[in-house]
Amino acid sequence: MEQSIHRGLTGSDTFLRQWFGDVPMNERMLVTGQASYAASGAKAGLSQWFNHESIHWSGFPVNPQREEVVKGLERYRARSIRRLVAVGGGSVIDMAKLFNHFRKKTAKSNAIPPLLAIPTTSGSGSEATHFAVCYQGPVKTSIADPSLRPDSALLIPEWTYSMTPYQTACSGIDALAQGIESHWAKGATAASRQHSARAITLALAHLEEAVLTPSPVHRAGMQEAAYAAGCAIDTAKTTAAHAYSYALTMQFGLPHGHAVALLLPFFIDAHQRVGIQVPGVEGHEIRQLIQRIGLKSTVPAPANDVFTLLREQVNQERLANNPVPVADAWLVEIADTLTQ
Repeated sequence: MEQSIHRGLTGSDTFLRQWFGDVPMNERMLVTGQASYAASGAKAGLSQWFNHESIHWSGFPVNPQREEVVKGLERYRARSIRRLVAVGGGSVIDMAKLFNHFRKKTAKSNAIPPLLAIPTTSGSGSEATHFAVCYQGPVKTSIADPSLRPDSALLIPEWTYSMTPYQTACSGIDALAQGIESHWAKGATAASRQHSARAITLALAHLEEAVLTPSPVHRAGMQEAAYAAGCAIDTAKTTAAHAYSYALTMQFGLPHGHAVALLLPFFIDAHQRVGIQVPGVEGHEIRQLIQRIGLKSTVPAPANDVFTLLREQVNQERLANNPVPVADAWLVEIADTLTQ
């Protein structure tokens, strides 16, 4: 079934009224971040759609561990939930997706409640994809199933205004990276590359200004970039830059987008050296962009340790989607670059 999408505050009440229908408050579940739900304006904007009878699950960390999913799942299963809403960044939306995934696996019926994804960041694209991520210790697990794709998405740029410049930079570079990686990915198609191209164009046009001089136009542009990137990776998936980024996130506590930013320029250059070019994208220009939006380009560890970390904790599924093999010599070069 095609995903239904509503964009903007105008008409959102009508959209939500139709989406909830006659489902009572006690059969609605809300999954959110902690401070971001109120700070974004989403809490005030959604106040009429939830009350004390509804289940509200929050308080889990970014990059949630499996045990956090299990805790929330217990509350989810304790009620006959008929409408599920996720409001937040990629981890929040993934959490709600995982609830539906495990319900589908264990319930006698395959029926799962429709999921509405409302992003308050502009980067993960989780509102458009059929996979979700959770961690077990330092190991990232990605689960894919067509039923994980949210049935509906509500894109309201105003609810991304509370992001700090650093959050905007991290989430935005993730969207740009997804656009670039999905363009050269083995799994790319002509249709997915159209989404990739749109994500890249929008991110390059709006990311720097969204970080340094944010305005409604640039915030809206980045939200559309993130959604387009999500549509692209839903088919093509990501590649080497993402495959190696997860280890950096877990080892150094970096936000996912910042970890990706550390690796993206290198892989643009490396792919270009073997004849793989993304139109309009140059490694040195992306490197300069990353510097201008304030993302540090090194990690606090010796090069040998970084090399070992990358080699031993790479996500093999994402790596296998890279258009060319990644040699150890590339990892040596990356480790040296990241520790200068």
